[in-house]
Amino acid sequence: MRIARSLSRLWVIFVCSSLILSLAQADEQPVDALKNRIITEESRFSNLELMLVEEANLNGLNRGNAGDSVPEQLMRTTTHQVSQAGMRRLAVRRTIVVGETSVTSDLLTLFDGETTSSFRNRQPSKSIDEILKNRLIRPHMLLLAAYSDRLSLSLLLSGEDAILKCEDSRWPAAAKLQYVVDSNSMFEGLKCQSISIRQTIEGRNIRRIELQLAEDRNFLPAAVRIFECQSSDVDPTYVAQVTEWQQLSAEVWFPKTITMESFWVQQPGRVTQSGQTSIAIHGVRLSPDYPREFFADDKAESH
Repeated sequence: MRIARSLSRLWVIFVCSSLILSLAQADEQPVDALKNRIITEESRFSNLELMLVEEANLNGLNRGNAGDSVPEQLMRTTTHQVSQAGMRRLAVRRTIVVGETSVTSDLLTLFDGETTSSFRNRQPSKSIDEILKNRLIRPHMLLLAAYSDRLSLSLLLSGEDAILKCEDSRWPAAAKLQYVVDSNSMFEGLKCQSISIRQTIEGRNIRRIELQLAEDRNFLPAAVRIFECQSSDVDPTYVAQVTEWQQLSAEVWFPKTITMESFWVQQPGRVTQSGQTSIAIHGVRLSPDYPREFFADDKAESH
């Protein structure tokens, strides 16, 4: 009898534990499960070195008011980033060409774990601290250029309260976020989880971001579309996608080439391309091994 009662009690405990676990799993929303997976994947890139070359063509647009066009502007940006054990070195060379005039600038910011120092054209400069303070190439935000300086993808999926707690998030205090996840999406032959992020203010649709997260590519975005809903809810103002991938190890992938397009949407159906950008990424390493001096000395050379 005692054995039977003990077994009966164990069975009750087992059933209750299983029920509690099932309820906990049921309470986890799809966006929370996706966010937790993204956090895991983001950690793979905490130590990272890469070289990114960006070429942008900003088309001259005739606004139709005075008949004047904005001159065509070309921009080439080369970025070398090293993130290692909490230290960071970010070097940016940017050349802007407008007509026959070109201007090149070199920006560098260093953080050795204790001290931040910044340089413009090899001269110490406090003025670029704000420009590069939060500038960081985050693999999961490569296609979301407008947000990548300030937010990680996992934070973007954490809701407006968490974002507002982030220093310099520049997030509107009244903005709310709504998420819709589709776990059975496909893009360019890749199995994806699609997520739609809708930003509202006082019930009005302001912006919608659509991402295709490739499951077999560390849940990196394979494609992104952004809609400014006050202009149009059907015509995107920004479209980006990975056009080629590179495999860094058996379990880690990284974009190799990316294309981005921006559009001027006057109203639904009236759309003009306003810019096109191509990005090439090479020299990617997951385990850089620079001495601490590399993150403190502006004259230090990379490997």
